Amino acid sequence: RGATPVESAILNGDSETGVCIQKMAFKLDTGAILGVEKMTISPDITAPELRIKLNEKAATMLPQIIKKYLADKITPIPQDEHLASHCKKIKKEDGLIDAHDTSIENYRKFRAYAAWPRTYFFATPKNDPSKKIRVIVSSAEFKENHFIITKVIPESKKEMPFSQFIDFYDLENLSKSF
Repeated sequence: RGATPVESAILNGDSETGVCIQKMAFKLDTGAILGVEKMTISPDITAPELRIKLNEKAATMLPQIIKKYLADKITPIPQDEHLASHCKKIKKEDGLIDAHDTSIENYRKFRAYAAWPRTYFFATPKNDPSKKIRVIVSSAEFKENHFIITKVIPESKKEMPFSQFIDFYDLENLSKSF
């Protein structure tokens, strides 16, 4: 329950998620369940990609469930409040990459926050040590237990390969491969 179920599933390293069609209730996500379908979470899928798949699944489920519900062929199942899990609202600062986190945690963060707030870190131009810029990670991969940044978007600049970026910037609490 909450504002960020897709992002939270990725951040938690869940292997599956799903779609739940429920009756409307006064409290958020508390209505009786009319139908559920599970879906495997691919280890490299981003939140926007997963959301599209979930929406497609919901779009095929909903008309069938409404038809069965109106024909009295579905018995709504009340939710057990003790089994409910809750996810938090995302803040911009949640996207900050932390070199103290594990490689897999940073990769999950990259995947979960691919749409917003994006993952980012701060760097200092080698030719201007008094300046500090925000750098968005636009492409990354997870290989041999390492979070590897492949492309970035420096503040007020165009996307570039990370290997080119590190020639001109000092990184704060960040290494090329976690």
